[in-house]
Amino acid sequence: MDSKTSVKRGFTTSILHSDRDAPIEHGALHKPLHTSVAYGYKDARDLAAVFQGKAAGYAYGRQGNPTTAALEAKVNAMEDGVATVCFATGMAAIAAALLALLREGDHVIASHFLFGNTNSLFATLMAHGAPVTFVDATDGGAVEAAITPATRLVFVETIANPRTQIADLARIGVVCAARSLIYVVDNTMTSPWLFKPKTVGASLVVNALTKYIGGHGNALAGELFRGFGALLSFEVDGRLDLFEFLNRLRVVVLSSNLGDNRTLAIPVAHTIFWEMGPARRAEMGITDSLIRVSIGIEDRDDLVGDFSQALAR
Repeated sequence: MDSKTSVKRGFTTSILHSDRDAPIEHGALHKPLHTSVAYGYKDARDLAAVFQGKAAGYAYGRQGNPTTAALEAKVNAMEDGVATVCFATGMAAIAAALLALLREGDHVIASHFLFGNTNSLFATLMAHGAPVTFVDATDGGAVEAAITPATRLVFVETIANPRTQIADLARIGVVCAARSLIYVVDNTMTSPWLFKPKTVGASLVVNALTKYIGGHGNALAGELFRGFGALLSFEVDGRLDLFEFLNRLRVVVLSSNLGDNRTLAIPVAHTIFWEMGPARRAEMGITDSLIRVSIGIEDRDDLVGDFSQALAR
């Protein structure tokens, strides 16, 4: 074994240099971007072998390209996974996993505290014949109690968005292993730097790359923790106008993303959880005065000052 790869390296060093463990084209320091849609072969048999999955290679951009493959390898190294597949969005990844693994009549157990769009996807799933039971995922016993003979899959988020309930990840993993259930964990809120769902028996892990893995809000790709995150939610006093308060912020950006290097804020009930309706929001503790904040890397005094002046006015 090469001396460079045999040495145990820290998480950041390992991920930073992982793409250089194999030669990069033309000796480039960083992996180059490949924008080709189609790929040609001198031997038609080689082309056929790639299409049939019998040989490694690229045939058409829809199936993948070297740039996507490099990203997949990087994320796979982060999660210590078996293999990784990248999609255009995180929701596309979740939809693809569910459609590939479930059939009509298969029962799903999902966290009661799912992100709004994920919740809507499960509603669509139910309309297509796959019943879903929502449970309090902070209690592994609630997951176990919901299992039926038709249960096929359990879906949870590491930390719920936006009220930050933490799933009983380890116990759910034990339950799924004992019942041979597929255990899907959305790891977006923590990222693999803070937590690897594989350590609690997750079968599949989902990461939305626009969030902490991207870190700059400019990328669209689609135990129980060792540090703290940067997302929090709070309710403003009912006597305050929610929108007027938000509009007074000068440093904080009003945006729907999270994991950016800038601090972002959003009125939750009126935006990302609006389509769920008031009854479902009430079940999840999403009040009309709830604000979600994704903390960036600005100077602390500037952020505290910005919230202070907005409240004072």
